[in-house]
Amino acid sequence: MHIYGIRHHGPGSARTLLKALAARVPDVLLVEAPADAESCALSIDPEQLTLPVALLLFNVKNRHQATFYPFAEFSPEWQALCWARRNGVPVRFMDLPFSRTLNPVAQVEVAPEFAPRQPDSGDPLSAIALLDGYSDPERWWEARIERAGDCTPLEAFDTVLTLMNALREARPDTSTETLVREAWMRQTIRQAQKDGFRSIAVVCGAWHGPALATVNEVRPKDDESLLKPLLRIPTECLWVPWSFERLARQSGYGAGVTAPAWYRLLWQYPDNASVHWMARAARLLRAHDLNASAAQVLDAGRLADTLAALRNTAQPGMEELREAAGAVLGEGGESVLALLDEELVIGTALGAVPHQAGTLPLIADFDAQIKSLRLKQETAKKTLKLDLRQVAHLHKSRFLHRLCILEVPWGEEADAGDRLHGGFHEHWEMHWRPDYLLTLIEAAAWGNTVEAAAHARMQHQLQVADSVPALVRHLRRVLTAELPGLLPGLLRQLQGLSAQATDALLLADALPPLVSALRYGSARNLNVDVLYALIADWVPRTCVLFPAACKHLSDEHAEQVKPRLPALHHSIDILQNPDFRNLWHEALQHIAESTDSARALAGLCCRLLFDRNVYHADDAGRMLQFECSGPPRETAGWLTGFLHGGALLLLHHPALWRILDGWVRALDADAFVDLLPLLRRSFSTFSGPERQKLLGLALARPDKASGRTLYTWDPDLVGEVEPVLQSILGLKKT
Repeated sequence: MHIYGIRHHGPGSARTLLKALAARVPDVLLVEAPADAESCALSIDPEQLTLPVALLLFNVKNRHQATFYPFAEFSPEWQALCWARRNGVPVRFMDLPFSRTLNPVAQVEVAPEFAPRQPDSGDPLSAIALLDGYSDPERWWEARIERAGDCTPLEAFDTVLTLMNALREARPDTSTETLVREAWMRQTIRQAQKDGFRSIAVVCGAWHGPALATVNEVRPKDDESLLKPLLRIPTECLWVPWSFERLARQSGYGAGVTAPAWYRLLWQYPDNASVHWMARAARLLRAHDLNASAAQVLDAGRLADTLAALRNTAQPGMEELREAAGAVLGEGGESVLALLDEELVIGTALGAVPHQAGTLPLIADFDAQIKSLRLKQETAKKTLKLDLRQVAHLHKSRFLHRLCILEVPWGEEADAGDRLHGGFHEHWEMHWRPDYLLTLIEAAAWGNTVEAAAHARMQHQLQVADSVPALVRHLRRVLTAELPGLLPGLLRQLQGLSAQATDALLLADALPPLVSALRYGSARNLNVDVLYALIADWVPRTCVLFPAACKHLSDEHAEQVKPRLPALHHSIDILQNPDFRNLWHEALQHIAESTDSARALAGLCCRLLFDRNVYHADDAGRMLQFECSGPPRETAGWLTGFLHGGALLLLHHPALWRILDGWVRALDADAFVDLLPLLRRSFSTFSGPERQKLLGLALARPDKASGRTLYTWDPDLVGEVEPVLQSILGLKKT
């Protein structure tokens, strides 16, 4: 038996492993991978897969229990599988089956001689890396093991085995889970020996090497005692696409690597990977309209070589290349480093799996739909703009909304922006993640197609919904996902709950999305009659209940109610129903003229009525004059509502400005300082030109005789300002 201790996803380990297998061809190859994934993994030609890919194992009865086993082209296990297929060597997976790991291994009784003395504490290679002058054990392994060229491949693996044996003796703190896994691996080796294989090659993580090399020194019954308590649970296995982003250690994958894109270059170009990386960095920066000349590329390459020499490494690693490119090509900019990290350190590669690799009906339907809709599963973020008046775009929107119901946020709906008027447009921020496939597998419990699964899951959510806002949110999702079979029951639920609802704020939150669905229902071929009937029932009740909801509120609660008023006001305008509009205007008048209403809400209602010509300038001036005669803090609160929406009314109605200006001038110093934050908050919503014009009005002094505004020159004030201006402008006083 020959132990080949590798580093998972290490290109140097993969290259050395292939040389060792060619030098000593085994009768059977045992690979560290779950035993219950063996038939799935070996049933497909590796040439049919586009790497990176992963083996997905999941519990048939509970799909939330699942795990991935990723492979990249530089993974030693993957290269071992391909080598065995090319050379006709049988392969067996030797790791503990996932069907057994679903049980908590902490409850397994461990024989005293194998019991852990203390819990695992970090990377076992950290200490030896520090002894060699490396703070990062990953970098140490790459420099000392994978790039070591002064020994044969077989000698290299013998050295690794000796090293790991010394580390395990110095740190006998292996976890119970690892001990159980190694017990299963030893049982697999014993079975291969019983089957008559004379030369057995074991490809495993380097840490497991010493435990497997002593297989003949461990009693089989000790291993059986470890494995006996584990129960068998039915599992299934599938090949699924994977990505470099998920292969990276930064994603939380324990056996991941820090730079998958760089490791792929190390595998493809072992002798001059740094040259290729630097050239790609320059090409990437040029594609983003950044400077990257040939001279800069050469300087960056020389700097990377110099850093490697200073750090006593044979060739530049990812750390040296990244620092050199950032300093020379990016001139130290963080944005350039972020771009390099995304594209050339981690990478955006995404794998692919053929349909004949085996899949669930829901996954097959998903794949068929994305092919029909011409959607690409890209890990890079992009914006998808849809015009719902086009049939193809409407189908894409429906599909994405159904995926959102299944909690697969491949696309997240964003604001369409002010450039596109109306509700016929949708913008989606698209970003595919491989783990969405796991969510789809979980969703297979709801149905065999995306539509059926979305329908069943939404039906379940409707059954547990117990509030009007929740039902309204579900109604919008049902409409956008085009699940008409759920509408009758959903509308009955809404009518039943709304009939008992006495909270005007709940109805106010529910009306705008309903009106929006009514307004643009034609884009989705909706039956808007049922929506209009529901809206016609809610609007009068909201108008009657809303004034009472605005009374006797604290400033904090008034701020929470404040955004609802413009939204409700706009929604009722959209309906273009005179009866609804009159009812709403009466409600606004009641709030504006009641002394019990929160002052910010009263001011906002006055402004909304003024904008709709229900209140004229004289009415607004009268109310402003009345408010200015009250306590200053209440006046300031009223102004925060009245000035909502812009300063044009103050600029076009001098009478209103004079009242406001007179009130501010009459404030004493203490009251002004107290109210200044409220006034600044009100004026901060105005545009720059509006604030500039208001500043001009504030600096002007009214001529009482003519009513005109005159600007006067104050020499004393200018004398105080002049030295400050000279200091700022760097001028000397003449």
